[in-house]
Formats: sequence, C-alpha cells, structure tokens
Amino acid sequence: MIEHPDDFMEQARLTLVTGLKFKQRMKDRGLTVAQSICPKCGNRLDAALVGRKGHFHMLCRTLNCLAMME
Repeated sequence: MIEHPDDFMEQARLTLVTGLKFKQRMKDRGLTVAQSICPKCGNRLDAALVGRKGHFHMLCRTLNCLAMME
C-alpha cells in the first residue's frame, strides 16, 4: 500500500512514463501484445494494444505494482 502522498505521486509518474514509452515501442514495432521487465519490482510487465483505436493496457505480475489502462 502507498503510505505517503509523495509515494503515490512517484508511482503515478513511474506508471505514466513507463506506459507511454512501452506503448510507443509497441506501435513502432507493429506489436499488439508485448512483455517487458517492470522498472519498479523487476517482475514481468504485460501489455496489449486492444480495440479499433489501439487502447493501451499494461499490468505488472506483482500485486499492487504498476498498472495502466487507456
């Protein structure tokens, strides 16, 4: 759990920066599904571009770590 407001802001920043970079790399390579290493915990980070508009979904395999849905 996030204990302090600064921790929340840091996690939000890390999630957004990671997600935007990951999405751009996927689009550049023409991928709809990809995996990477989570910059926060080192576990697996799964991502997908879904739907007609290619909305981005990202989820770390570690509970309560990075997650993003566009």
